[in-house]
Amino acid sequence: MNMTGHSWSLLMGAALLGVALPAQADIDPRTGRQTGDVGAQNFAEFCEYELPAKQQELFFKSLGDAEKAIAAQREAEASRSAAIALGAVFRGGPETDTSVKCLGKSVAERWNTMRLALFSLQNTQQSDARVGDAQLFTAANEGGTGEILNLMSDRSSGDFRAALGRLREYPRQLDAARSFGVFILPRESSIATAFRGAIGPLQEAAAEKSRAALQAEELAFNRTPTQQELAMADSALQAGALAQAMAGLDSDNGDQRESMLAGFRISQSQEALREARDWDLTDADSSTRASSQRARQRGEALLEQGNETSRTLELRDELYRASEWYFSFGGFDQQAGIASSQRAAIQPALKSERATREEKLEAQAEVMQQRAESVQQAVDDMQKTDAEKQSFNKEAEALEAELGF
Repeated sequence: MNMTGHSWSLLMGAALLGVALPAQADIDPRTGRQTGDVGAQNFAEFCEYELPAKQQELFFKSLGDAEKAIAAQREAEASRSAAIALGAVFRGGPETDTSVKCLGKSVAERWNTMRLALFSLQNTQQSDARVGDAQLFTAANEGGTGEILNLMSDRSSGDFRAALGRLREYPRQLDAARSFGVFILPRESSIATAFRGAIGPLQEAAAEKSRAALQAEELAFNRTPTQQELAMADSALQAGALAQAMAGLDSDNGDQRESMLAGFRISQSQEALREARDWDLTDADSSTRASSQRARQRGEALLEQGNETSRTLELRDELYRASEWYFSFGGFDQQAGIASSQRAAIQPALKSERATREEKLEAQAEVMQQRAESVQQAVDDMQKTDAEKQSFNKEAEALEAELGF
């Protein structure tokens, strides 16, 4: 049976707009028999009873109102009228377009023409950045597969995922409707053909973006530091080295520098892996995806480096933390647990080391504060002495003047 996403959204939109839709029960009160949706075995049974004249009048009036509103570029009014028309002929079940088709092919053609015109109007008036039925159906109706590909050329991975779902869904709905005995309109068939034709190229485009992101990750993880990164690292180390030296602390600037520079590369690597994952639209298990396998390689390399006891505890902690992230991203829980355990094992020694460093730095800061206060006091004393000298000189000059010297 044939339900388009837009038709269903019209019906749901009617509820949101406060439109009262005539309800159609599954039991015909006149005959006591099931009619519509679940009770029907085929299209003929679905359309078996004739709608009351008032409902048919409401349908055609509302359909006409929608057509006029579209011609006047009034999208909200057109959507509201279309929802009322659809509610007037709704026979039950989710297949809303099928209810319209019970009125015959000519009516269905008119309804479909209105619906596509409404899509086109929505496409021009709505500023929603997401790709939906209005954009996809308009592109397929106006330019076929090629126009769909143009529409998706600069879209995000989320838009690709949503669009591919709809491109697959609509042709399946038409196939199901055809099996149910529903007639399919020529433009419905052409749109379904355009949808099917776009699926393969869009999948390949997404796969290419995923491969490009993996190539970017390879470069990011293994690249040499930039001049800006080197300058930032050196500046940070120089600022801390003086304070540590004055506090009598040993500083391994080599490992600290390596940790900072590795952090730049790891951050870019992780961002590229996330992008590669976003563009991987296959149904493969998480751990078998290319991005996951790459993450496992990174996790293993960093775990091995973290196990090197010649490195500082600070650097090892960062290496273990990054290793755990890569394993978790790839779905390798056992390996992530190992990295987490290795990191936990060095925490007592690392915390003790950090506490000792903080105590010495705080003590040195206190000494520096006392020295600063002493210097300030000396300056104040000097300024006071100079003021006293100036006062004495003025008094002497005044006395000399008084005595006539």
